Amino acid sequence: MGTRSLTFVYDERGDAIINLYRQYDGYPSGHGAELAEFLAGKRIVNGLAGDTSMVFNGMGCLAASLVANFKRPQAGFISILLLVRTVGRTTSITFIKIGL
Repeated sequence: MGTRSLTFVYDERGDAIINLYRQYDGYPSGHGAELAEFLAGKRIVNGLAGDTSMVFNGMGCLAASLVANFKRPQAGFISILLLVRTVGRTTSITFIKIGL
């Protein structure tokens, strides 16, 4: 049996833009340590200039970078994108599963 985990990323308004589900190694010394290593020394910015190797251009960029970094067969991830859009009084929620 594996230790499952969920990793959410929220946009600047507080809306969830991604949910990563990990099938195993989801404990703090597993996924938590890998997540901390991935984020170490990086910053979230609004607009790119100069050296862009250690920055995320907003939370959407951070979310996409997480998927790119962690989505590999041996990592045990089933990536599920959660897209929430509100226009007026109508909210649409789209779930997109990116295989495993």
